[in-house]
Amino acid sequence: MSANTFATPNIAGTTSAAPAGSVPQQFGDWLENQLASKRMTQRQLADRSGVDHSTISRLMRGDRVPSLETAQRLATGLREPLFGVTSGEGNPIARVEHALRADKILSESQIRALMSQYLLVRQRDVAQAAAMAAKRAAIAPPVLVRR
Repeated sequence: MSANTFATPNIAGTTSAAPAGSVPQQFGDWLENQLASKRMTQRQLADRSGVDHSTISRLMRGDRVPSLETAQRLATGLREPLFGVTSGEGNPIARVEHALRADKILSESQIRALMSQYLLVRQRDVAQAAAMAAKRAAIAPPVLVRR
C-alpha cells in the first residue's frame, strides 16, 4: 500500500492498516490516547458508547474511517467533544458525510468508500497547501525596517 492510500477492503473482505499520519491512523491515535488518559479499556468504552469493541479495536489500528455517528458515539462515551464536529455547520467533512447519508441509494460500504476517497483528497490538498505556504514563506523577500 502506498503512503497516499487509505485502508480499503481487499478481495477477502478484510482491510489493511492505513499509513502513519493518515486520517484513520490519526483518529486511532487520538482514541488510544483518550483511553489511556482516562484509564479506560476498549470494552468499557464499548459499554459506554454502544459501539462494538471489535469496531473500536479496528478504529484504533487505523483499519477504517469512523462514520460521523460512530465518532460522535465514541466521543460521548469518552465524555469528550469531537473537535467541533457535532454539526455540519462550517465543517466540510461533516457536510460531505451528511450529504452522502442523505442519498438513500448508497449502501454503507459505498458511503465509507466515498468518504475514504474524499478524506484522501482532502488530506493531500491540505498537505499541498501547507507546502506551498512554507515555500512562499521561504522565498519571501526580507522586510526592511527603518529606524
